[in-house]
Amino acid sequence: ICLDLIGTWHRAYRRCRCEQGAQSPVEGDDQRIDLDLAEFTRQAETFSANYKGKLADRLGQAIADYAELEMLGAKIMVFLFLQQSLDVTNERVKAKVADARKTMSQIQGEYLTFFELELVALDDAVLDADVEEGPDHVRDLGGLARERARLRSRLADTAQRGPPLPRLPRLPAR
Repeated sequence: ICLDLIGTWHRAYRRCRCEQGAQSPVEGDDQRIDLDLAEFTRQAETFSANYKGKLADRLGQAIADYAELEMLGAKIMVFLFLQQSLDVTNERVKAKVADARKTMSQIQGEYLTFFELELVALDDAVLDADVEEGPDHVRDLGGLARERARLRSRLADTAQRGPPLPRLPRLPAR
């Protein structure tokens, strides 16, 4: 199963690699990964502009657009994770994973954090009204309710404990 997954994800990026004679799978795929990261950034900026402060009025479409963003982000990170799992010693792959994580984290913080905060703050009547208008928009209301409960709990814990402590770097093994 793992090799099938690797093959499937790798074919998604193979377009750039074929002509470049890359030594490592990531070497020829940098351009495609970078294009996907740029597209992720563009979609996140558009998402923020379209829905920030307007979530109650446009919840169904916001959920659909957020799902598209999540799929694109998963495509990028799963591909890189699978490449890293093939050769855990490849420094180029490790650097690309770290760079992609950093970029996606910055994008999440700048353009997408509002979604979780506004989703938690929404009145239950908004969710009920959205379901009444079009059940196609909210495919998994139970999942959305669980996610809101999880976010509320996480926000309450953070408020009680304060912000999390920064992670300390790992020391090299001796």
